[in-house]
Amino acid sequence: MGPLRLEALPELVRVQGVVAAIGGITSHPANILRARGIPLLVAVSGLDRVPNAAVVDLDCNVGSLTVIACDSDI
Repeated sequence: MGPLRLEALPELVRVQGVVAAIGGITSHPANILRARGIPLLVAVSGLDRVPNAAVVDLDCNVGSLTVIACDSDI
């Protein structure tokens, strides 16, 4: 997901969570996501190793991202 644009807000109804390599919990996108009840995990290293379209488990309470399945597994 690229920068959060105003015209993208209606698309957030389909989003179940967001993971970002950079940013902070007080950023503008973080505030928008929080207001909509969408979990956000920031400052995650190694996102370039997560395959596109991977199914992941996002636990913001402990700050973990676990790959559950990849395209090749489905």
